[in-house]
Amino acid sequence: MASGGKPIPIVDVEESEEETVLSEEGEGKRLKTQTKKGMEQFLTFLQKYSSQEQKAWSMIEEILVDIDENIDHKNFKDLRKIKAELQKFKRTYFDCANDFLSFLKRTNTRESNEEFSIQEPRFCKRSDIIDQLMNRIEDALLDAADTISRASGSEGSRSQSKSSVSEMSKSRVLLRQKAEAEKAKLAFVRQQVDLQTEKSKIEGQI
Repeated sequence: MASGGKPIPIVDVEESEEETVLSEEGEGKRLKTQTKKGMEQFLTFLQKYSSQEQKAWSMIEEILVDIDENIDHKNFKDLRKIKAELQKFKRTYFDCANDFLSFLKRTNTRESNEEFSIQEPRFCKRSDIIDQLMNRIEDALLDAADTISRASGSEGSRSQSKSSVSEMSKSRVLLRQKAEAEKAKLAFVRQQVDLQTEKSKIEGQI
């Protein structure tokens, strides 16, 4: 996790009160009402997590800026380097985003829930953009490998190039499987946070 495994600071119980808010279904949802000190603490950590996530996303934007030019050049080595960088930046971004969303969900105040409703769709959209970008790079790698194969004059070179294309195809399948696994992991984290929130509600009603 981007937070280094340290527990996410939450406003102390004595620094907050609770209120019951009716949802559209009429069910009571117990939220924390932060004091002035609690709100200051929340805003501090909100800025921290938001800054970390944005910094991680900006690294991916750097790849997006030049991706068309890099794909047009069809340089196999450059494309492989870009792919490796994107995989690394994706892991960093997912860690930061998961930490941010978990913090907002666990804080469980009106303000944190409103921020969560903004950040979660943004994360999902950015996740889709990363997947689309990775698919473009994978397609470009296949095209570049095919060009190398066609340009080769020897059977040995052709065989090697076909092997590269095959490896790229396998790599693409594995990458998509990994992306699905990461999405499943995020869903699991959200489920655990929701369960913890429900547990806190029940304990608060006893």
